[in-house]
Amino acid sequence: MLKFMKGCAGSKLFILTTLVILMVKLRVKVSKKGQIVIPKTIRDKLGIKPGKYLLIDERDGRIIIEKYDIEAFVKWLKENRKKMAKDVYKFGLEDEFE
Repeated sequence: MLKFMKGCAGSKLFILTTLVILMVKLRVKVSKKGQIVIPKTIRDKLGIKPGKYLLIDERDGRIIIEKYDIEAFVKWLKENRKKMAKDVYKFGLEDEFE
């Protein structure tokens, strides 16, 4: 490909753009079970360890995967559960949680 593009006008920009796309987007293969492997570079960058939870969603035809820190959520919930319980009672939302 590089030999072919050598004589083309703007080929350096094309090659640079192609390299940037390849560096930013990584291709993964879906297994028969519907599983994918998150590349190690991304796992390391985001601190994703085995056994950790992720959130997955579909938006506008794209799959969105987000890091989810359940420990931080549980800590926040423990710190705020009494206030939340008061709000449930105060606003008459008891029936919503049955």
